[in-house]
Amino acid sequence: MGRLIRPDPYVSLVNRSRGGCRNNTRMSPIVTAPLTLLGRGAARQIARLVPFDGSGLRVLMWHSVSIDHADRGTVDLRRFERQLQWLCDNRYHVLPFAEVLRRHTSGDPLPAHAVVLTFDDACLSFPRLALPALRRAGFSATVLVPVAAVTGRDEVSSGARGHMSIRDLESLPREIDIGLHSYRHRDYRQMNATQIADDVRACARLRQQLSRAVLPIFAYPFGGVPRDQQVVGSMCHTFAAHGVEFGLRIGYGINPWPLRDPWRVRRIAVHGTDSMLRFACKVTLGRVRL
Repeated sequence: MGRLIRPDPYVSLVNRSRGGCRNNTRMSPIVTAPLTLLGRGAARQIARLVPFDGSGLRVLMWHSVSIDHADRGTVDLRRFERQLQWLCDNRYHVLPFAEVLRRHTSGDPLPAHAVVLTFDDACLSFPRLALPALRRAGFSATVLVPVAAVTGRDEVSSGARGHMSIRDLESLPREIDIGLHSYRHRDYRQMNATQIADDVRACARLRQQLSRAVLPIFAYPFGGVPRDQQVVGSMCHTFAAHGVEFGLRIGYGINPWPLRDPWRVRRIAVHGTDSMLRFACKVTLGRVRL
């Protein structure tokens, strides 16, 4: 797997220190930045004292990528490439979501440091900017589709402004998985059971129009699960009736494997305003604060 750019100093220190670690533990990248002035021996000693959990499933979430703009929902291309390089340098196993589903069904374990990359909203910037960067890194990813925005006005090929179309989805390479992100992208926390059922049912239009598979995964709009347990029960019943196996919410944390609750798989949001140190902290610990 080729390098994208020259690695950061703290990434190099992690790689140098890995030889002194045992039992599949290594130094947490978030503590390496202040240690760049220390020698290799000191780094190895600290690596033994500051292990991090390499087990479980990390699911990362982006929205759009831009060449020259960054905000909370948009990461600039250079920063995105550095994030992919960081995953590569630190030997994270980037898995297709289809492979995670297979292992969940079969009961197989995950490789150490398993991570899935997801992109919400089927933004046009994905095929134009994110996909070339992913292919250079050799990484798979999953696009989560708000169906009404993608099918567009003619329900065939015209996506809404800023979103991919059915034709765009068809042209994605096979290493890119496709999942659901609701029909109208309304917040399920503000909807009743009937409204949710209607929205989930309408998502079937994507499967009807695409010639390729749509994975049985569903990302909750705005990342939230309804609080009313009766609504949740009805929603899960609707999911099961339509073949949905995973529900993805937004929340810090590494998902234990096997999954305890497939309807509440946590995804860590990556913001365009995140520094590389903050990104490393999110991936390493599943949270920002130590």
